[in-house]
Amino acid sequence: MNGERGSDSRRRYIYKSTAMKKYGLTSNQVEEAIRRGLITDFKYVANPHYLSAPQALLISEEELLGKLEEIKKLPRYSEAEREKRRAYRAKRKMLEIASFECPLCSMKTMPLKGSLTRKALYQGQLTPEEARIVAVVTHFRHAHTEYDHARQNLERLASFLRPEEGEMLLQALNRYLRLKRRRGRRAREEREFLLEDFRWLRAKALEKAKRAYTKEAIEKAKRYGLLPQDLTLEQYERIVEKIIEED
Repeated sequence: MNGERGSDSRRRYIYKSTAMKKYGLTSNQVEEAIRRGLITDFKYVANPHYLSAPQALLISEEELLGKLEEIKKLPRYSEAEREKRRAYRAKRKMLEIASFECPLCSMKTMPLKGSLTRKALYQGQLTPEEARIVAVVTHFRHAHTEYDHARQNLERLASFLRPEEGEMLLQALNRYLRLKRRRGRRAREEREFLLEDFRWLRAKALEKAKRAYTKEAIEKAKRYGLLPQDLTLEQYERIVEKIIEED
């Protein structure tokens, strides 16, 4: 019943959020009390903080106090809220298993929020143990090898290719930069071919570098007891195939 009695200015109304904080109630208990008729003197008003937000609920504090003990016995959470909390606890438990403390960083590390590894963990593509392996190797590759530096150093990348391919990679970039000053269709077409060659060779070099530094990361993490001692690069790659691997 939307309280017509609320027109009496002598009645004290409080916001639902205030009632929850002041009397230790949950949103579901207040809403359920209204649905069951325990609270009948209430009204909706414009949100005082955000005009575009849903209306705010005001309830009679006097009526609330008269039914407070009965209201406190109502379920604190709806079934949907309980299911959401169960899912959250399950995710936290999986994430805890997938976490580790890096002995080199002295910090707790886990699959990053929004990462493909965490998404694969939550969707069941990876077990928590597999997600932990991916988190360990990814962390060690980025934080404790030269991988990130090599990605930004073209000469270092070229060293992961066959000598002739490495030379082609460096030459393609140099020739592209020289041709960039020239105009005309022929120069433009040649630049496009050089850029295509450069991108293909760089991608190939990145893949080889990543594999090499991944192997280094695995061996280094093993020495600190963070990975199974019999884990191989090939076994790790089979785990990663279950998700779209991150750089």
